[in-house]
Amino acid sequence: MIIIFCLLAACGGGGDGASDAFDVFDNVADLDVTLAEQLPTGSAEYRGKAVLDLPLGAQGADVSYVGDMAVSVDFSAADQPFTGMIDGLASDGQGPLDGQLVISNAIITPDASAVLDYQIAADVAGTLSGGGASYQLEGDLFGDFLGRNADATAGVIFGDITGPDGVNLFDGSYAAVID
Repeated sequence: MIIIFCLLAACGGGGDGASDAFDVFDNVADLDVTLAEQLPTGSAEYRGKAVLDLPLGAQGADVSYVGDMAVSVDFSAADQPFTGMIDGLASDGQGPLDGQLVISNAIITPDASAVLDYQIAADVAGTLSGGGASYQLEGDLFGDFLGRNADATAGVIFGDITGPDGVNLFDGSYAAVID
């Protein structure tokens, strides 16, 4: 969980998006990883924020973008148990990005060791555009369910971003609470 807060700290302060993101991350900060036997059956909807550091600043400097995250979880599904999207990405200094990132191809490993592994692994991909340029993102999401009844989910996101200046790396974090 320390990594999540270190990545979020790079967000800098500023507008409502950053403030909302801090609120969501604060809400999950003290929650423990949900034990396998405490995971619910059935489905749940989560809403939260993602903070992505994208190399879109001057000379490829990282700029923190805050976006909305929506996730649907079917705890009993073998195929696509964790799906969703990230959209509405905006930065105080750079403005908004159009497009969305889709979360797919997930695997939930309920009994993953909280110290060594994540309970959730998924792909994140999509096209974003802004400032007259288009960017293709392909990456991974790793996270855990948090709280006694999987009340929240949080983790990290990282991968490749391809744009007019070639391929570069991005990273970030997310936190979402049950809706």
